[in-house]
Amino acid sequence: MICSSSTSIQSTYRNTGGRQKGYAKSWQDYRFGLFQPISLAGMNVGRKISLACAFLVMMTAIVASIALYRVGDIQSKLLAITDQSLPGVYSAGKLAQLNRVMTGNMLIHLGVPSVRQAMETKIRSGQKQFIDLLGEFGKSISTAEQKRLYDAIPPVYGRLCAAWEKILPISNASDTAKAWAVWLDEGRPALLDLEQKLNAEVDFSRAVGGHNAEATMRSEERR
Repeated sequence: MICSSSTSIQSTYRNTGGRQKGYAKSWQDYRFGLFQPISLAGMNVGRKISLACAFLVMMTAIVASIALYRVGDIQSKLLAITDQSLPGVYSAGKLAQLNRVMTGNMLIHLGVPSVRQAMETKIRSGQKQFIDLLGEFGKSISTAEQKRLYDAIPPVYGRLCAAWEKILPISNASDTAKAWAVWLDEGRPALLDLEQKLNAEVDFSRAVGGHNAEATMRSEERR
């Protein structure tokens, strides 16, 4: 009886196209109901509705996943602008402004004896602000290129400060000619070098900001 049943199943497997249609790997799989073809014609209405609902749920999940991915991509681009590009532009620009104010006060110290004490106080205050802002700026750096540009600033700023410390007692002694000579020989080259380093940092931060803004717009257009 068992042999007869097995023979009948093998015959049915061959007649339905079994292996040729890829529904089952062997007649044993067919025997136990594995990999049998699904026929919509043989389904009742309830089962068809269930299958359609399952398909819709799957498609909704796929669409939602794509949308979440794109939203996350846009958010990451916006964070790159707000957390990296904008602070970089602001900090580097503010440092360049402080540098110009400090060096302007140095030149006034050299040329106007009556305000030397006031200029010296302002210069000290500017130097402290510069160091504090430079330290805060360093915390926002996230790329190797920006770090390279940032690391070039402190040594040049140190040169400017060293030149001023050398000029200060000469200027206070009213030896204007000698003070100007040291300024032109050491102070001004350090000033120009520092200005160039700060401008490079500003330009880089602006370029990164522009790139991130364009990437954000492209991500938004793909939504």
